Amino acid sequence: MKYCNKNGYILLESLIGVAILSIVIISCLSIFNECAKTLEETRKKTIAITLAQKKMEEIAGADYTTKTEDGDFSPNFPDYKFSVVNTAGRGTNWYSITDVKLTVSYKVKGADRQFILESNFLIRKAAASWRG
Repeated sequence: MKYCNKNGYILLESLIGVAILSIVIISCLSIFNECAKTLEETRKKTIAITLAQKKMEEIAGADYTTKTEDGDFSPNFPDYKFSVVNTAGRGTNWYSITDVKLTVSYKVKGADRQFILESNFLIRKAAASWRG
């Protein structure tokens, strides 16, 4: 019966196994890092969309005649800024159609991002006097 010394092979196999396991773990960590970045960007964009919709509802609920308005969503979301541009509308003596462009600005990991929402509103003018 022959005697073989396999002590060196076990050490070499262990080192190769650890190297392969390290490569797999590093790959998984980079995937998790990218997922975290995407999740953060998606969360901030969702907040921006919700704030824009809320501001647009606020504009729609009032007779909005201001040409431009800038501000932020303090106190809850001070990092989100908004800008509203209202272009003169066309219409009749009683109603006018106004074009409103709302821009919400925010930052994701130091990079500037914007969400733009545009809409048209039908605004009722002051009642005209009827002559008979």
